[in-house]
Amino acid sequence: RELLGRVFKWRVGGWLPAIVFGIPLYYLATDWVLYELIGLETSSPQYAHHAYGWALALFAGAIILDPGPLGEEVGWRGFATPRLMQVLPFWASELLLGTLWGFWHLPAFYIAGTGQSTLEMGAFMIGAVFLSFTMGAAYAGTGGSVLLAGFVIHYFANQLPDLSGKIWVEVLRFMVLAGVFYVAMRRFTAREENSSSPEAGC
Repeated sequence: RELLGRVFKWRVGGWLPAIVFGIPLYYLATDWVLYELIGLETSSPQYAHHAYGWALALFAGAIILDPGPLGEEVGWRGFATPRLMQVLPFWASELLLGTLWGFWHLPAFYIAGTGQSTLEMGAFMIGAVFLSFTMGAAYAGTGGSVLLAGFVIHYFANQLPDLSGKIWVEVLRFMVLAGVFYVAMRRFTAREENSSSPEAGC
């Protein structure tokens, strides 16, 4: 019951719009820059799909049909994250979890037709670690929402277009996003600690 409560938890204050709208807008803005830098047309079908398709798919309920978030996040963010955070510092728990998460996808690199089969393995593993930091920070900031920190963020990452195989671009994008969410999480938790201290009630 406690796990299910976190799976469906969506009342998380300002974290809700930050995740549901902020992350896609960040991806769209960086898509535009990245497409210009690597010489792809923003009028291409891949860009148009990402620019509009994620919103249509999300609000049509496609998130529950994506086997990645649906099949993994109850385990990674619902079960493993809170237990690792109890025994390890934040950075250590997410480094470990992100590494395990990356290796979880290892068989897919050897199966033709999977999304990972065309990617560079090392870059994918590093990207998984940075995305895990983002999801861990969102998990802590939302008070344990598997729905937002797990399903939604994982789903958005899965919708990113193939930038002509330039996965290191995605790694950089995940690194910046992880830094932003980590800073937001630290400020949020510091504010929560100050508000709950004895001096705050005087």
